[in-house]
Amino acid sequence: MTPFLAAIVIAPVIEEFTKPLALRLKSVRYNLDEIEDGLIYGAVAGLGFSATENLLYGYSSLSEGIVAFLVLMAVRSFGGCLLHASATALTGYGYGKAVMRHSSLFGVLPYFILAIFLHGFYNFLVSYELVGVISGLFLAFLFVIIAITIIRNRIRTLDERT
Repeated sequence: MTPFLAAIVIAPVIEEFTKPLALRLKSVRYNLDEIEDGLIYGAVAGLGFSATENLLYGYSSLSEGIVAFLVLMAVRSFGGCLLHASATALTGYGYGKAVMRHSSLFGVLPYFILAIFLHGFYNFLVSYELVGVISGLFLAFLFVIIAITIIRNRIRTLDERT
């Protein structure tokens, strides 16, 4: 298997499966009061994962010099954090819906698949040197802007119902 295939297929599936496992903790389930709470807990799980991943990547890049380290950490700190938080927020939203509506966890699947797709697409873009990194960062910011807009509108709609 090529590193490229691992980055755009394997890593997104494994990471997007692993990050939302934090949502299954009793403390999270106990505090899940609204559907939008799933978004928040998902985003927090994604940020925690991103911080850990950035620490590991940053440490391993120190041997390449300070400039390589700073560039990598800048890209990962913006693009990677935004990607991980946003993608896991999607899965968290699906999870929140399933828990609050007492429905099957299979309802999370469309959100989970979308998170995998977005993560894979981001990895695809950033694997192409400078043009890819710039477009990956642009995509991460665009995705966050769209996600925040949708989330805010959804929260507003949900709050108006109660």
